Amino acid sequence: MLGSRPAYDVSEVNRALFEERKLFEWWAFILPMDDFAIHREAMRRHANGTASTPACEEYRANWMAANGSLRHYILTRGKRVWGA
Repeated sequence: MLGSRPAYDVSEVNRALFEERKLFEWWAFILPMDDFAIHREAMRRHANGTASTPACEEYRANWMAANGSLRHYILTRGKRVWGA
């Protein structure tokens, strides 16, 4: 995401993430440690496999059933591009 932003100093981001620990990464977002408590419960549920609910699973299953051609296209394209 940072690549889509104005120029930034990578070393400053790395220092804040890894040395000063003022930032953390969650789902490809770099967030301030002050917000860690907001995300902690979601992180815990994700780690132990309880992040989904039956309603979420039903939504995903319905979406996949309705979009089978898109899934096929993505998988076919991936095999051609990445040789998977």
